[in-house]
Amino acid sequence: MNLICWESTRARTSTHMSGTISSHPEPTVLYADLREKWKHEDDLVNQRMTWLLNTQLFMLSGYGILARWQLGDRPPRGEWLVSLSAPIMMAVFLVPLLALFVIFVLGRGIWAAFAAMDRLKADLHEHQRLGRLWSGIRVDVLETLSNQGAGGPKGLVYAFATAWVLLLCLELAGLLGL
Repeated sequence: MNLICWESTRARTSTHMSGTISSHPEPTVLYADLREKWKHEDDLVNQRMTWLLNTQLFMLSGYGILARWQLGDRPPRGEWLVSLSAPIMMAVFLVPLLALFVIFVLGRGIWAAFAAMDRLKADLHEHQRLGRLWSGIRVDVLETLSNQGAGGPKGLVYAFATAWVLLLCLELAGLLGL
């Protein structure tokens, strides 16, 4: 990654500011830039995890209500639900499919953020190797802690996907009479 740092300089004959390009920024500027990008990616993981949890819990609740109605556990005076049995059955299949799609989209975003964070660490190490940045500094706390921390969000993506696939298989088995 080639980082360009813009420095403001004042020309002697002019009162306005002009930008000059420096291909080797100060170590403090370089570290601040890498650290800010790291924090940004970490915030993206946090946002995507919040979206994932909220959407999955909302869809699990809806699926539970639909499955309950499908099993015949209708609220009192629920004769009007008999006419909705075909749409309810279809919705019981569509909710898991929609949930799997949301998991796929948000999971890709979570993986992309972690990949960007890995790239930032590689850039930091490259700058350190070339002597542009202090050798003992890190953008994360420890490698093992960063890897363990990434396991939670990735594991939740797999857990939700597995749960929805199992529910979908159970619905198909029930439909086929297995």
